[in-house]
Amino acid sequence: MRARENGDRGSVAVEFGLLIPILLIVILGTFDLGRMVFQKMELSEAAGQAARAAALAVGAGRSPQDAAQAAVQAVSPTGLRFTLTNKCTSAEAIMKVTVTCAFKGNPAWSGIADRDLSASAATPCVPEPS
Repeated sequence: MRARENGDRGSVAVEFGLLIPILLIVILGTFDLGRMVFQKMELSEAAGQAARAAALAVGAGRSPQDAAQAAVQAVSPTGLRFTLTNKCTSAEAIMKVTVTCAFKGNPAWSGIADRDLSASAATPCVPEPS
């Protein structure tokens, strides 16, 4: 095979060297975004389970705080914080749970900085047995 006569030798290596950092940033950024979406889905699941458990606990005469804590820990044992809004005694009769956690992003390659993620869920309260 003959060498090119127009002086393009090595241009592919130079183009690859210029393009690889951009490709790595896109790939690693997608990975970080995927982690964040997964964690957000986990939070949503934890909030739903905690609200349901707390509402059922009120109907059974147990502590809604303890039931919500157990439900949150069953979904993800570490790092999740939750707040419980118990309106089961009011006219609204709604149990609301908000779950938050710290997300550790990697702003160097993905542009996603550290942030708090949160999810909320509400469910109707189960009346206490008479």
